[in-house]
Amino acid sequence: MSIAEKVYRGERLSFDEGVEVYRMNDIVAVGRLANHVRERLNENFTYYNVNRHINYTNVCVIDCQLCQGAYARRPGEDGGYTMLLEQVFRLAEKEHSDALTEFHIVGGLNPDLPFGYYLDLLRGLKSRFPSVHLKAFTMVEIDFFTKITRKPLEWVINQLREAGLGSCPGGDDVVRPHRDAGGTCRSYDPVAGIAGRDWWFQLFYPARLSPGTYSLCSLTHDNRHGRSENDCGLPPHAR
Repeated sequence: MSIAEKVYRGERLSFDEGVEVYRMNDIVAVGRLANHVRERLNENFTYYNVNRHINYTNVCVIDCQLCQGAYARRPGEDGGYTMLLEQVFRLAEKEHSDALTEFHIVGGLNPDLPFGYYLDLLRGLKSRFPSVHLKAFTMVEIDFFTKITRKPLEWVINQLREAGLGSCPGGDDVVRPHRDAGGTCRSYDPVAGIAGRDWWFQLFYPARLSPGTYSLCSLTHDNRHGRSENDCGLPPHAR
């Protein structure tokens, strides 16, 4: 049975079939299959998010390929900034409209910010914009919070959720694969020092399973490498 036949019959694809779809060059054909599933699940409705980004600081203690150079700055480096909370709230007020559904809040790992800054940021936004969903802090940031507070992950997540956190963004660079010196395809995280995608899921599942808190999983397609590098970035949980 072909992949298209399985999709039209409502059958789940295997992991290998999913990789085959991922490698297909006919994006229109893939789009038709995806739209068929969308209409089967949601009829003829499509849902969109209207959000505004708040990047509260670009100061970061780690050096990842996604941010450094293009966006992030090391502590003390020229071009670094950190927003005061009132600056964050003024920016949110400027960007807010009746159509807005979400604030997307991410930033660098700034060693000078206490954990209370993040809680007050969420509380301040939630009190000012109670109907706006707050999607904030990647798993890298969540892990950083456990380090600066020296508290368990579940405690950190509960504190954030009580302050107004609705969900977490994907944070794709921690699960993006890389080739090591021996040619083996790996993911990594410079903070945890272990395989990035495994580390990410260790954080993701408590965040996802905490009542009222959800997260996304983003995987970056890196056009600088071949497909095998991107394929191996698929987490084993997806299989």
